[in-house]
Amino acid sequence: MGNAPSSTPAENIGDAASSASTSDVTTSTPTSDGAGVTPAPTTTGGGGTADATTADATAADATNAHDTTPALGTQPHPDELDLVFIVDCTGSMGSYIHAAQTNIRRIMEKIVAFEKTNARFGLVAYRDHPPQDRTYVTRTFDFTSSRKTMQSNVDWMSAAGGGDGPEAVTAGLKAAIDMDWRKEATKVVILIADAPPHGLGERGDGFPNGDPDGHDPLDLARTMLRRGITCYPVGCEPALGHYSFARDFMCTLARITEGQAVTLSSAELLADVIIGGAQEEVALEKIMDEITNEVEEEQTAAQMRGEALDEAELCTRVTQKLASRGTRTRQMKHDSKMESPHADLMTGQATLGAWRKAAPATAEGPDLAGSLHCLDDDCGGEALDLCAASSFSSAPPSRRRSMSPKKKKKASRAGLFSSAPPPMSSAPPPMMKSAGGAAMKQGATSMGATSVTVEEDLISPEQVMRCMKKSAARRR
Repeated sequence: MGNAPSSTPAENIGDAASSASTSDVTTSTPTSDGAGVTPAPTTTGGGGTADATTADATAADATNAHDTTPALGTQPHPDELDLVFIVDCTGSMGSYIHAAQTNIRRIMEKIVAFEKTNARFGLVAYRDHPPQDRTYVTRTFDFTSSRKTMQSNVDWMSAAGGGDGPEAVTAGLKAAIDMDWRKEATKVVILIADAPPHGLGERGDGFPNGDPDGHDPLDLARTMLRRGITCYPVGCEPALGHYSFARDFMCTLARITEGQAVTLSSAELLADVIIGGAQEEVALEKIMDEITNEVEEEQTAAQMRGEALDEAELCTRVTQKLASRGTRTRQMKHDSKMESPHADLMTGQATLGAWRKAAPATAEGPDLAGSLHCLDDDCGGEALDLCAASSFSSAPPSRRRSMSPKKKKKASRAGLFSSAPPPMSSAPPPMMKSAGGAAMKQGATSMGATSVTVEEDLISPEQVMRCMKKSAARRR
């Protein structure tokens, strides 16, 4: 292992920048150039060149050569944190990208201040595979401790392009897994997206069999679990709910990796979700060994009594013992609700191919995607391609074409277009009429978070269960 990155404020360390061109078919691997500069972002796919690139030049990053995360491993030094943002950079994501750009320094400062965490931050931006999008598939910015460098990295992102609805989520996950994670750090991925990966069974998917590079997101999620990488999917509403199985996928990703899925109806609380998720994971890693020891003691005692304990009962007993000692942890608390009726079924499948065979048929009739409103003011008309105001689109949303001023005016008169999404609420969802006249429920029971807090409380059964599953997976 190399030395841990310096905690010296980045602004006092100088940053360097370099530029790199992109290739249609090749991927560059970040290496040290020996001069204290980490080469600019790794790029896959597309046919363009980078608009701007950045390099991390902190003294620690210049001299360290961290081990890649093994498939099996423990994390005995949870005061180290490696956190990666995976961000959908297609046309509808403007407000969320802007929120990240505005708040990244505050996010880093709050996370680092929490028990003086030695933190590094990375970024994977993704769009889609050609021919759906020809700019790029993924762009990777390697880990840095520098606030200045990370600000430059997130400022590089812009919302544009896209394609058929589903995007290159799987490629983004793969790029994040392949980053240079520290073996002993708490490892967290924040996925920020408003569309599902290819291959879920959504109508109009340009790659119905999944990622064209052959990667499977369910398999990648299990790889993340084995390597101790926890995923916090952030579902950006209302677009996410326009798909049949997107919410199920986000919840499945959280369940497999033992993270938490959160749905937001606006970008205002994005920073709070990132900070809360990171602080909770650091806190849980600190007591992982204690929980593992308690599990082993309970199992041994039960065996001596000839008693068979199922996982739920074992979790209950361990939670009670920890609570009796006053064990407290940081906990991210929020009031969001993400309806995912098929997440249990999806979680039980080994691959997306198996999921497609087991998945329920999608409802007949047109999609509501893109037919109600644009997602944000900053998308420049690229967020969703609204159909004629008099009917709903019968195809998934296109996120590349902009709406003509004439069509926008027509939609506005019909009351179907607004510059911001309507707030999600817990009230009964309205019934919408499809083009065929059938009643359709809009929004179901999902609700975007209106409050996200981090509180210290007695350890919860849910936290104990997550730690139990993480520990078991790392020992396989």
